[in-house]
Amino acid sequence: MPAYGLESRSINVARRCLEYSRFAYKAYAQSCQFPMDPFYESWGAGFKLSSTARDRLMENIHDERETPKQDRKFDPLMYHLDRTPNPHQGVVYRGGTDSNYILFQPRPLDLSINRAKAFDLEGDAVNNGHTLAGATGTVRCGYFQGRTGMTENHPTAGWPSLLGAVLFDPTTRSATIVFRGSRSGDGARAMLGAQFKSRGSPDWVTDMNHLKGTQVGKYGGSTMACGFYFAYESCGDSLEAAFRWAVQGVKPRSIYVTGHSLGGALAQCAYLDLTCGPLGAVLGVQDGSVAKYCFPLSAPPVCHGRTSQHWLSLHADAANIRHYYNPKDVVHACDLVVPGMHSKGNSVLGSAHPKTTPLHLGSQVALDCDAEFPNAHEPEYVWRGMHGGDSDSGFWPVFGMNVVADSSIITGLRDQTLMPALKEALKHSCSLISCVTRAQEWEAVIKKEERQKGADLDFQRFAQALDAINNTQVMRSLAGQRNVQTLRRELVTSHGNPGKHSASSSVSYTLLLGLAVRQVVTT
Repeated sequence: MPAYGLESRSINVARRCLEYSRFAYKAYAQSCQFPMDPFYESWGAGFKLSSTARDRLMENIHDERETPKQDRKFDPLMYHLDRTPNPHQGVVYRGGTDSNYILFQPRPLDLSINRAKAFDLEGDAVNNGHTLAGATGTVRCGYFQGRTGMTENHPTAGWPSLLGAVLFDPTTRSATIVFRGSRSGDGARAMLGAQFKSRGSPDWVTDMNHLKGTQVGKYGGSTMACGFYFAYESCGDSLEAAFRWAVQGVKPRSIYVTGHSLGGALAQCAYLDLTCGPLGAVLGVQDGSVAKYCFPLSAPPVCHGRTSQHWLSLHADAANIRHYYNPKDVVHACDLVVPGMHSKGNSVLGSAHPKTTPLHLGSQVALDCDAEFPNAHEPEYVWRGMHGGDSDSGFWPVFGMNVVADSSIITGLRDQTLMPALKEALKHSCSLISCVTRAQEWEAVIKKEERQKGADLDFQRFAQALDAINNTQVMRSLAGQRNVQTLRRELVTSHGNPGKHSASSSVSYTLLLGLAVRQVVTT
């Protein structure tokens, strides 16, 4: 049974919304300058009292970017915000703190898009976008930007990024607004930095400000979680421009608002704005002729207190908000979640805010998945919960990449038919220029004592290995393959163990990552 007593139409909509959420994660990964970069997601422990190599690198990047003082507390995530993501392309993303990567290959939703354009924070198009040949449908996709990291004390700070998209199908006149979820890398490090210092991952700073409220005049003075509310408000001009471009003057029959995790929280903020805030009136969709629905997935609550819940439920048609979550996902944060160690952690955090009562709007549907947290929160396990425990190897493919391997570089890809899609995605994910640039950034923060041990950027070995990999005739010979393996070992020996998390080892790792990707793509 896919869900507890849930009618088939609703669960099918929820499944479709999960696909849109996957699409939003993919679009975000495409906007990263170096989506496979291990430094942002996991490189360096970050708990030491002394400055780590990761800390030094971030400070150096802030200096180069001339980051304003109020934003220097954030990880300096670097994006291509002047480009429109190509929905027909795939991308590989560094997924977490271990060796795993995520393959986002184009799926039917992506391939149905025939036009795409992105908009900046001011609502201006970043470029001419894409008109996509070979699309299976006529869907228009407008990407929008926003900021995360704003707090009660610093509501105007924040780090800009691609926050979601508006997709409109003119054949059905159905629009979907989807927000991406947060990306954190090392969850423990991100949570500690965000909770106690409001620094580090800007997404997690937003997440950790869910217990602090702000009163919102346009909602009758209702109290909203300030982190989510400020993040949503930051994308107002961009979201409006993306919506107008996507629908191009056609009034939608229906609007679905969705997102996973942080995306689900932002989706609720957008739904409120559409139904009882100014956005619906500005876009001309607030009347009853446009059906509006909100499907938050694995999402936390966004309103505080019974009074706020009552006002918002009364004015926003909360009956059309339907949450989906796995039973042991503590991010959903309600009495229905099966308690565990992480739930106790939530209680500890809540005790610091005794006057705070985060509450959900609408209905809540527990899915058929018994996975423990944190797996219970992951999109792959939400998919399983929506499909009676089954899995889909193409929805959220995870694999390992051993950059120092002599033989099998790619490991753990369950569905080998995805290899062509993986090779194609790697081309758009890890260019040699980006690898060398990042290696040079790491090289700039190598400590003096490490440098005295010979920890310098070795262009010669890297270039020799690259030349060999690019020579098809050489790579077909056993001697050529052994030569590449030797050059790999020399790089590792020269710069130290890539698992040490030092600046010198990160130079090695970044170069080896580029070589490994090139080798996979060309074989």
